Amino acid sequence: EAGAGTSSMAHTSGSSTSPAGAGLLAMCEVIFDTVILCMLTAFAILLSVRDPLGADTVALVVKSLSSAYHGGGIMLTVSVFAFALATTVCWYFYGRVALGYFTHRGGAVFLALYLLSVGIGGLFDCSGFAALADVILLVLTFLTAPVLIKSSDRIRTLSELDGLI
Repeated sequence: EAGAGTSSMAHTSGSSTSPAGAGLLAMCEVIFDTVILCMLTAFAILLSVRDPLGADTVALVVKSLSSAYHGGGIMLTVSVFAFALATTVCWYFYGRVALGYFTHRGGAVFLALYLLSVGIGGLFDCSGFAALADVILLVLTFLTAPVLIKSSDRIRTLSELDGLI
């Protein structure tokens, strides 16, 4: 989801007085999650599994983390649960903010529909919906890029005012 522009909804609702500082924090989140955590997982796979090609992805990660790190299986279970919970809460928040651009009513209906969809998603294979969500995030990324380019001078000015550049 990095680059789609959705996290700006979360950062603008915070109490930060520095837009540039909030943006810097958002970039650090992506670096920590994507670069550091994914790299540690890749190292665990590469160092602990002899032939990772063709293996089931989930089984590969469970096997490699369990053998590479003491308590890796428990760590993975807790991490996946925390990620799933955070994603569920964030996507509800993003949907609620997006709904607010069109109307300030219907919050209870949106919550009920969202909880119903989360329940259905937990019971059935929704890989088609996951693929659709990926396509939608790709479209959001293509929409976000020109806005960032057009706003780059303003972003630079705000960053210089905050002493970040």
